[in-house]
Amino acid sequence: MDLLPHGFDEEETHHLFPVLKPFGEVKKPEALLLPYCAKEVECTYRNLQGCEECGRCTVGDASRMGRSFGMEPITIQNYEDLESVLSQLKRSGVHGFVGSCCEPFYGKHRPDFERIGLPGILVDVERSTCYDLGQEKKASRVSLKIRPTSTFLSSRGFWSSPMVEAPLTEAYDIVVVGAGPAGSSAAKAAAQRGVRVLLIDRRQRIGVPIQCAELVTQWISRHAHFSSNCVIQTTETMVTHLSNGASPDKIDEIKSPGYMLDRSLFDKELVTSAILAGAKISTGTKAIGLSSKGLWVEHGSKKEVIQSAVIIGADGVHSLIGRWAGLPPVKTMVASSMRW
Repeated sequence: MDLLPHGFDEEETHHLFPVLKPFGEVKKPEALLLPYCAKEVECTYRNLQGCEECGRCTVGDASRMGRSFGMEPITIQNYEDLESVLSQLKRSGVHGFVGSCCEPFYGKHRPDFERIGLPGILVDVERSTCYDLGQEKKASRVSLKIRPTSTFLSSRGFWSSPMVEAPLTEAYDIVVVGAGPAGSSAAKAAAQRGVRVLLIDRRQRIGVPIQCAELVTQWISRHAHFSSNCVIQTTETMVTHLSNGASPDKIDEIKSPGYMLDRSLFDKELVTSAILAGAKISTGTKAIGLSSKGLWVEHGSKKEVIQSAVIIGADGVHSLIGRWAGLPPVKTMVASSMRW
């Protein structure tokens, strides 16, 4: 149950197996171990290292996401290969790993994982496995499905580690400024269409501090996909109090089915979806001006221009991008909200 505080529900904890250490103590995993049997049976890379990330299996998504967090994807062919890889990683000074296997495999080899002594987190696979069918020797004839890696990698615990920064010296088709819900959604949509997109945010940590209220209508689920972990509670009614300071409040009550969200986790999941779609990300990167070639940014002590044909300003209601582009300011009203 040590996984519950990290953003997983009780059902999801049944599919995650900490190795040697509790989840929160597995620091900076540097390797992502993926079973060969999760690749398509006809895949050229089935019994080889590497992946074309063609989208026909879940290994591509997992590999791409792993690299975004600085982990090297490694295909594991069998137990002997696994022991060799783990032992070599430990000798080379790797602090931990993330891997995927079926629960029967982990149950059978748990003493071996403990003997080798490298901490990690294992994610269960979906579908019936060769162990379930009593056909362990026929694993080469099946293709398994890795559980959504984004559920694990977008957890509160995992995002306490920084991601691998995208190179700012490369040229991009689109740069999105602001990694909130609007920016992440724009980056995902662009990446899905095959363009080179970079998502930047001035904050070091996605979703921190929380930028606005957490109440959204239920129709948001038509436009953004998020896990039940993001929902703090559901709502049925909205009560609005308007006051001019002199007369009694005007009270307006309407039916408003919706959700109170954990905005921090919600933002993290949307950024994760954008990365899985192929977007690059750079945190701690502040936009400081427009350039004829793209966007001036400040990253640490460096100031440089990111070359891009299109700049999307998703940097909030007081958008600097909008101001630099000559757009009129948006009228705003101060409000407070509460839930019960």
